Amino acid sequence: MRRISLPTAAALAGLLALSSACGSDDEPAAPAAPKAADTAGPGLTIASPARGATIAGNVATLDLEATGIAIVKADGDTSGRTGHYHVFVDRDPVAPGQPIPREAGVVHSADDPVVIPGLSPGAHRFTVVLGDGAHMRTGGTQADATLTLQGPSLDASAPATSPTGQPYA
Repeated sequence: MRRISLPTAAALAGLLALSSACGSDDEPAAPAAPKAADTAGPGLTIASPARGATIAGNVATLDLEATGIAIVKADGDTSGRTGHYHVFVDRDPVAPGQPIPREAGVVHSADDPVVIPGLSPGAHRFTVVLGDGAHMRTGGTQADATLTLQGPSLDASAPATSPTGQPYA
C-alpha cells in the first residue's frame, strides 16, 4: 500500500471539495463577489491631533494617514495611484472631480505632517481631501477636524514699498 504525505493529502482533499462545489455544467455559475480592494478607494484619516483638541500657539500640525494611494508631490499623474493632500481651512472642499484652487485657505502638500502656520486664535475647521498630480480632487474621501488654537498670534505688516527681507524701522 502506498502512503501519501499529509500536505499532498490536504491538497487532494481541497481539489475534491472545489470540484464538487462547482456544480454541473447545466447550472449557471454564480457571479463572483467583488473584492474589497476592487470597490474601495483610497482612505484618509487625521491621525493627530484628536478632533476638538486645543493647541497652544498659532500653528496646526496635522499628522495624516492615507491608504490605497502613494502620496507624492504633484507631478501631473492622473492614474489614481498617486496623489497629494489638500487641506481646506475654514471652508468647504471642492466636489470630487473638480479642480482644487491655489488660493488662501487651501494648502497643497505631499508632506506628512502638514504644517499650517499663521492661524488666528480660536476654532478652525480643517477638511483634508486627496488630489491627483493635476490638482483635481480624487474620490469623495475626506477627513475632518475642528481644532482650537489658543495663540499667541502675531500679525505684522509693512508698507508695500519695503524691500523684502530688510528690517523695517
